[in-house]
Amino acid sequence: MGFSITSNSVLRGTYGNYRNLVSKNDREHASNEMLSQADSYALKRAIKNLKSSIYTDKKDLTESGGNVVNYTKKLKAFLDTYNNTLDSSKKSDNADIKKAYKSMQGLVKKYKNELESLGINYDKDGYMKMSSSLKIKTNENYENLFGKKSSFLSELEKIPNKIKNHINIVV
Repeated sequence: MGFSITSNSVLRGTYGNYRNLVSKNDREHASNEMLSQADSYALKRAIKNLKSSIYTDKKDLTESGGNVVNYTKKLKAFLDTYNNTLDSSKKSDNADIKKAYKSMQGLVKKYKNELESLGINYDKDGYMKMSSSLKIKTNENYENLFGKKSSFLSELEKIPNKIKNHINIVV
């Protein structure tokens, strides 16, 4: 695994009934099909969470709560879910799901400059992470890339459905 996951309640909520697959240990014991199912479901929900966020220039007044703190948790959950989906797609035996992996890599490359300007980096395999120095004070700057009218998320939103259509398990 080329990335690390910071489990939080938002991430577990994003996975819903599959929340146990947030754990690295549980992921190691799950089938590729189950991971693809869970990750595609969670990615769709993570995208919806970001798109429905309230974007504002107001700063949080507390360290423990508020709009920006909650947004940061949603963004981290999205990045972790994206990385999990990328990882399970990469490991899949299904050619169509592997195409989703390539599409995800290409999409991140396409939006490289916008992602980096917000403090989100990615490695050569396409795994994304927040810069260690990034401290979000306001989420206003994130609306173009992650809000309702986001081209990036609109393109990415198609991928979970493509994955889901090629999974051979009944849940």
